[in-house]
Amino acid sequence: MMCPPLPRLVLAFALVLSSPLRAVESLPQPLAEWVFDRIEAAPAGGRQIPGGGLLAVPASVTGNVEITADKFGKSVMFSPQQPGFLTLPVDLNKHLNGIFTVVTWVRLQAKQDDNGTIFRTGGAFTLRVQHAFLNLAVDNDWKAILTGSSTQLIGGWSMLAAVNSGNEITLYLDGVEIARHAMLNIRKFDPVISVGGRPPMPANPNEKGILDIFNGSIRSITIYNVALSVAQLKALLQAANPAGSAG
Repeated sequence: MMCPPLPRLVLAFALVLSSPLRAVESLPQPLAEWVFDRIEAAPAGGRQIPGGGLLAVPASVTGNVEITADKFGKSVMFSPQQPGFLTLPVDLNKHLNGIFTVVTWVRLQAKQDDNGTIFRTGGAFTLRVQHAFLNLAVDNDWKAILTGSSTQLIGGWSMLAAVNSGNEITLYLDGVEIARHAMLNIRKFDPVISVGGRPPMPANPNEKGILDIFNGSIRSITIYNVALSVAQLKALLQAANPAGSAG
């Protein structure tokens, strides 16, 4: 008696097993994405960094920022000694329905002695390093989320993700949840996003120059208009940094 063709059975079995994995790890198209690998001259003067995703808008450069490279690729470096920041011309009020994910790769150069902005849309949504803490604030409520020590961001690359599911907002470090809070009402985003620092607030006449400068590097920022799952975050982590987060 002849045996059935085993290779076909094995192949069919493998396909059945792999299909759910592909479904879980598939990623949506980003709403907007910036991979900080080069600075270009802006058409109207100044400097900018190209953008991607559905919006594909460039980031404008204010002050001093530097593109640096390591074994994982290029990134933009910020320093309190040479102040500078990026402005992303994205009005999230027009594009988000209350559910979103912000993913960014960051590396602290050294301990942050003062506040350091990573991602800021005014008082509506701010991710920053505050001395020894990593803070995520929603609608100016700085007590909404306080994580542990920010020293784990020093030296190596880390993937931070803020996921707003509509009912709660969760902060992840390298695909692992580190803080969660019931979602507060975001009344209105600023019409632009600040990265690596921020300009003075118009309502505060005492503020001048470039403020809250991040002491380190940022490799990319990606915005999705969906709440990514943990499996999707881990897929992003593996795809962007297969050797681990140390850089």
